[in-house]
Amino acid sequence: MSIYKDHPHKIDFIEIADHKVIKKSTHDASIHRKEFELQKVLNKKVSSVPLVWGYHKEYFYEEYIDGKTFNQLESNEKTAILPLIVKAINRIHDIEVDENIKTIFNSNTKKFTYDPNFILGLIVDNNIEFVKKNVPWARILNLVRESCNIFANLDYYPSVIHGDFSGNNIILSGNKIHIIDWTDSRIDIGLCDIIQFCHLTNLSTTQESLLIENYKNPINMPEVVKLLKIFFSLYDLIDSYKKEKIIDNKLINKIEGLINE
Repeated sequence: MSIYKDHPHKIDFIEIADHKVIKKSTHDASIHRKEFELQKVLNKKVSSVPLVWGYHKEYFYEEYIDGKTFNQLESNEKTAILPLIVKAINRIHDIEVDENIKTIFNSNTKKFTYDPNFILGLIVDNNIEFVKKNVPWARILNLVRESCNIFANLDYYPSVIHGDFSGNNIILSGNKIHIIDWTDSRIDIGLCDIIQFCHLTNLSTTQESLLIENYKNPINMPEVVKLLKIFFSLYDLIDSYKKEKIIDNKLINKIEGLINE
């Protein structure tokens, strides 16, 4: 169930030549290297991804961005910058996943396909009995089958996605958007970032609609939006039960509500 796994990292704020910078490290060497190499590539293409340098097997340096996170803003400020956030992440999602990027992710896939049935299997893993007992499993399977048909007849493309896209990882500095913490990045469909932002960030109904409606991608369809919302909630439901042996009834109700929309 590692598809939405969060990889923790350590951050130290240090001074180099009278400039504040970030010294960043993770416990997983492969994740550490991937984040560094990806940010190097993305920073050359878009201004929203921080500059990195000085790679070492135990750490690397990242520019310090002085500003407020999205979560620190007032509600009216959040609403005002949502179109800027969508524009910034859209530009990243539109970057071609070329051989260089595939190498960073150790991907040798010739043709990218998104298989909702396979993703559901990764999320559920060995917890099928728990899932069947607590959520409308048959109806989820029907939604997955419908989405498989949509993807089979849709012209779409893979993207580099952030993988932990939330209000804590968006910094507003002046009038510029910066997207930090690429530890959990992967190759996927871009809409995953948008729906994860809705899932992890405290947004009003209006703000969520604004975010989704402004995202320009052929895969941004109501049926796919609904399925991804269910996937994120289902993952959290299973994860909380595995870690704490707690059945989260709020998540169960959320999943049922999504299915009934």
